[in-house]
Amino acid sequence: MSYDSDLRAKAVRIWQKCQQYQQVLEKGGNQITPEQHQEMANWAQIPYLFEPFAQLPDPDAGVLVNMLNDLHSALAELSDGQILPSSSGKPDAHGESISPVGDMSHMNISTDLVGWTGNAARNFESGFIQPFPYKVQSQFVAVYVLVSAVKGYQAVWRAARADTMKIADKTLEALEHHCHFGGGGAAMALTVIGAVAAVGTALVEGPVAPAVLLLEVVSAGAGVGAAGAGGGGDSQKLDVSGADAFTVVPKLRAALETLKKAIVQKQDDVYKVLSGDLSQLEAGTDKLIPNKPELATGTRGNIKDLMGHAS
Repeated sequence: MSYDSDLRAKAVRIWQKCQQYQQVLEKGGNQITPEQHQEMANWAQIPYLFEPFAQLPDPDAGVLVNMLNDLHSALAELSDGQILPSSSGKPDAHGESISPVGDMSHMNISTDLVGWTGNAARNFESGFIQPFPYKVQSQFVAVYVLVSAVKGYQAVWRAARADTMKIADKTLEALEHHCHFGGGGAAMALTVIGAVAAVGTALVEGPVAPAVLLLEVVSAGAGVGAAGAGGGGDSQKLDVSGADAFTVVPKLRAALETLKKAIVQKQDDVYKVLSGDLSQLEAGTDKLIPNKPELATGTRGNIKDLMGHAS
């Protein structure tokens, strides 16, 4: 059964358990207060409480996976083996292993330019060829942070789905065991809290020139990297246990509300990192885009002078 179908089915079962509890109370002639009547009237909304969580994106299928595949293809085209050394054959701290297309820092076309003189020739080598490897490294970094952001969203949604299912399971367990749990058996920790962390320029594992653009990276998972999720100490406990459904259901609502806020917060964490990176990209286009060769600015009147001489 798919995640969304399974969650919706469990939400209906929780509602049905509450209905059964209500029927037992009414048949037993128990005294029911106006507040309890109001609470029981709200139990019909339980399936709707879970609906937004049933609609959480699938982190391992569809658009996100296609996007990652495209971005990985771009990384493979831009990797020079310097920023992400692949000699060990093992993934880096963020799970990436990209085979380089070649070491561009040793590009040498001096033999191709022998006999070509003039400003265009000199500017082509100094302004285009020499900085080209650094421009490519900056482009690699830019694509890499996009990969990390997509993986960050994946981690948030994957953890959010797991947390939602855990809340549903614990609530059902509480209701099916007559709402009694010794020692807080219905307690759980929200894994979405530690789903992502901003870890600075932790992707840089090789020699990087000052001309290369450095951006902040999103790390998926509290245990990833040395700076993962503030040391992994960030967590939050929830508990849906109680003496009866009048206690369990309000705790369920509170747990889902807490989870919703945590999801929003962690998505916002990813967005803030990506937003900051995009601002740097806009301000650092000179580190990304190769310089235009002087010949490209030539006109019919000066093109011969710009070309210089070739023998």
